[in-house]
Amino acid sequence: MLSDSCEMSTNEKTILLRTKHELELCVHGAEQVTIDLITRISASFFDYINKINFTEGTEKAVTARGYIALFFDEKNNMNNKASFALRAHELIVECIND
Repeated sequence: MLSDSCEMSTNEKTILLRTKHELELCVHGAEQVTIDLITRISASFFDYINKINFTEGTEKAVTARGYIALFFDEKNNMNNKASFALRAHELIVECIND
């Protein structure tokens, strides 16, 4: 569920979907997780936190926020970080499509 005051632009949705695809490749072993990818995801997550109602939204939105927290809490394992980010992206895509 998007917050009442803001929606994602077409460009933001395109970036979200492209990043989700990159994460899928990493999580499934076709690509390596890079610092550049993690840095871009971190910046995107800060933006999404301002755009999506994670506290009063749907169960998917609240769950996505939990995966974002796990992403930021993970300090050592880049593969775990990518897995948390992928799950958050999947849920965010579902939220914006609802």
